Amino acid sequence: MVVDYSVAGASFKAGPPRPWPGARYTARALLGSRARDFDLHPDGNRLALATVGPVAPPARRFPVDIFLNFFDELRRIAPAQKR
Repeated sequence: MVVDYSVAGASFKAGPPRPWPGARYTARALLGSRARDFDLHPDGNRLALATVGPVAPPARRFPVDIFLNFFDELRRIAPAQKR
């Protein structure tokens, strides 16, 4: 869930919560940085994350076929004939 909020002077106003639509977030902690990009609420049920801006659509993907033991299988189904 995500909530929009606004701050006016000393008052904090939170909007209604809404589902988080596939947002992406940074993962500096995975890259060896000691700083956290999130903060856990004291109740342990919520957290705040810094999200990344809009992301370009993924590059076009293409299938890759990997053949393991190809020649062994070829020998099994079509054994070489002896002369």
